[in-house]
Amino acid sequence: MSKSNNVSFLKVDDLDRDLRNILVVGHSFICYSVTAKRTSIRAIDTVSGEKALLKGHETSILDLKLSLTDDQSFCTVDHGPDLSKNHVFVWKRAASKTLEFESVYQSKLPAKIVQPNPAGGWAISDEKNIGLLTIDNATATQYSQLPYHIALEDERVSSKTHHRRCGLTHLFASLNLWVYVLSIV
Repeated sequence: MSKSNNVSFLKVDDLDRDLRNILVVGHSFICYSVTAKRTSIRAIDTVSGEKALLKGHETSILDLKLSLTDDQSFCTVDHGPDLSKNHVFVWKRAASKTLEFESVYQSKLPAKIVQPNPAGGWAISDEKNIGLLTIDNATATQYSQLPYHIALEDERVSSKTHHRRCGLTHLFASLNLWVYVLSIV
């Protein structure tokens, strides 16, 4: 089968088992994780068809989410082992008519799941911790350094395959509930 410039071919076997999302759809753009290692993001303007490639991640992107407060920004996370590298990126579309994004926030905290907070910021989780990231705490290197965080020591997700799906579902539900509670505080 030959490759096309219009279609990206994806083999399910090539995906990381912790992958949550590889696509976000904004008001005027679509972004998805690309390349064999899934470390870059392809952005496409839905009106003009213009394309851009966003780079910054060193390991596979595991989750992407659109902001609830700004439809021109989204967050991407990876769970790389190197704590000297950035693992969380918040991307914002530039106000110009061209398709340009800039990384307006970066954090060295590894994460597997991201959820936008309705009050602003992002809740992230590495399966052992949940924390609320904001622009003010970009220098945090541990979840315990975040002003809002919780350790899930008793609820740590099992690495066994048959328990993994249920564990991630439970973690995701916990993360959603935690984001909701933070939004009303």
